[in-house]
Amino acid sequence: MKIISKYKDYYDGVQSLGLDNSTIYKRQTHVIEVPKLNDTENKLDELLGYGKVIKLRPSSKNITRDLYLVDFLIGFCGKIYTCKCALENLHTAKNPELSFFYSKDDLRRFLKSREKEYSMDELKYELIGNWKKRKELYWEDALMEFNSPQEKLSYLFHEIGQPIFLYPSYIFDFDLVEISSWTGSVRRPIEDLIVNPNLKNIGFHKVKDAFQCYQEIEQYLNGVLGNTESTIDERTDVDKIKSHGFDLKYGFRKRKK
Repeated sequence: MKIISKYKDYYDGVQSLGLDNSTIYKRQTHVIEVPKLNDTENKLDELLGYGKVIKLRPSSKNITRDLYLVDFLIGFCGKIYTCKCALENLHTAKNPELSFFYSKDDLRRFLKSREKEYSMDELKYELIGNWKKRKELYWEDALMEFNSPQEKLSYLFHEIGQPIFLYPSYIFDFDLVEISSWTGSVRRPIEDLIVNPNLKNIGFHKVKDAFQCYQEIEQYLNGVLGNTESTIDERTDVDKIKSHGFDLKYGFRKRKK
């Protein structure tokens, strides 16, 4: 697979093992609106949990950063992966530090390391059920498993004509993340798709190693999207006749006896 791109991703080095020029991946990152067909935006939001953003405030005035947990989706070669992003916003800085998680255990370890900073050891969640038998869970026990990859929206990959996308696009805009933490699902920012995001920057190597990632993209382009470079025969008609062993005078006809 030949990759045409302005940026480097973590699986690019696999090309050195052998390059098939018949498969072309034009990897251009851009933002597009969610296609209107088949109620796509609502289906994405359902997988997303309708735009969950959680804000954790510091336990002391001496701690000068807030922590935001944002849910997002990665569409990769026909499957939708549920992921979480942690944004730690320093009060004196414009750009937050981002961490990405693809499993419950990784997220738990990260939050455990910041438990005291945000008084998480005091957080309790009440289970929904009979009010006479109330049961409370600490934050560690309340963490849910990440959903298995879904294959429900395969048509979306055909619609955008690319093997990878990220939803929603606003997770990289801190101002919009903050607004979403105030308003919740009542007033969410515009949720566009980022087509062909840089997977290295969002830690997708935790899900697919470089070889797996490269191979699946190549197979998806060939087998599903059919994105192969057409071979144009630039020979003249005379050259084509000669290459098949025919006579220029008679061509495909039988010679006169």
